[in-house]
Amino acid sequence: MINPIYYKANSIGVSFCNQSKYLKKQQSDIDKYGKKVFDENMPNEITKTITPYKRLSNKPCTLSEPEWFIKDFEKTKGFNFLPKNWHKMSQQEKVDYIVKDRYIQLVSNKIMNKIKNEKEENLYYLNDDGDIIGYFKGDNFKCEGINDTASISVHNHPIPIHVYSTAPEIEYLKKNHPEFLTEEYPFSNNDLIYGIVKNERAAYVVDSNGNKFLFENGTILKSQCNEAKEEIITMLDFVFEELDKATKLGEEKLVQLDKLFKSFVSSVDGLKPEEILNSKLFKDFVINKAKLLVNPNHARSDFIQEFAKSVFARYRKIAL
Repeated sequence: MINPIYYKANSIGVSFCNQSKYLKKQQSDIDKYGKKVFDENMPNEITKTITPYKRLSNKPCTLSEPEWFIKDFEKTKGFNFLPKNWHKMSQQEKVDYIVKDRYIQLVSNKIMNKIKNEKEENLYYLNDDGDIIGYFKGDNFKCEGINDTASISVHNHPIPIHVYSTAPEIEYLKKNHPEFLTEEYPFSNNDLIYGIVKNERAAYVVDSNGNKFLFENGTILKSQCNEAKEEIITMLDFVFEELDKATKLGEEKLVQLDKLFKSFVSSVDGLKPEEILNSKLFKDFVINKAKLLVNPNHARSDFIQEFAKSVFARYRKIAL
C-alpha cells in the first residue's frame, strides 16, 4: 500500500518524508497509473486524521525481495487464510496483497487506539486496500451500521465500569486497585454472525481496558453452504444468550448504583473537589461502585476460541 521509498521503518514506528515531496510523487503516480475512487460521503476529517498519507493512485505495491516475502507470508498466514485464488495470482498480485494486508493491520491498530476510551461504540469499515469506507457511531452497548462493500470491520466495546465511571475514579482504580480493570470484552454474537454471513475477511475489536482481538474467516468457512451457516447462527444465538445473562448489567444493579451515588453525593456535600478526591468517602465509593460494575468473565473469550476452531476460523488476542 505504501511503497518503502516513501517511509523509513524503525523500532519506534514510521516517520514520513517531507510532505511536499510525498504529495508531488503521489501526483506523479496518479498521472501514470490513474486515481483511486473514494466514497464522497466519508467525512474527510476522519480519513485525514487516521490515514493522512493514504495512497491516492492505483500504482501496484512493490517489495525488494518478493519471493522471500511471499514464502514468509504463506507460512505466517496459513493456507486457510490466504485468498481462495492465491495459487492463480501472479507474483505482482501477491506482493500487492501482502503490502496491503500489513497496511490494513496498521490502520486497524490506529483506529483501535483512537476509539478504545470512547464510552459509545464506534464502528469503522475498511476495504481490501485498507481505505476507510464507512463510519458509524452508536450508544454505550451497540452500534448498528452496515456497509456491504467492506471486507474489514473495526469497532470498540465500552465496558460498564468505564461507561459509568468518571476519569478520577478510573485513575484511582488504575493506581490502587487494577484488579477491577482486568475484564475482557471481545466479540458479541451479532459481531460474529454479521461477519460470517457477510464473509468478512477480518474483524477487529478493542475494549475499554485496551484488550485487542481479531477474528478471521478462513476460506473453508467462507465456502460453507447456507444451511451450515444457519446452524452456526443458531448455535451462536443460544450460547451467547447464556453468556450474556452473566455479563449484562441488570436493572437491579443500576438501582443499587443510583442509591450508592446519591449516598456519596450527600456525604461529601460542602467539601471542595480536591478534598473529595483525597477523602476516604471517595475511595470507599469507588471500590463499592467497582464491585457492582466489574465482571471479569472470561467464558466469552474461551467460547469464541473453541467456536473459531470448530468452523476453521481464527480468533486471538493481539498486541499491535
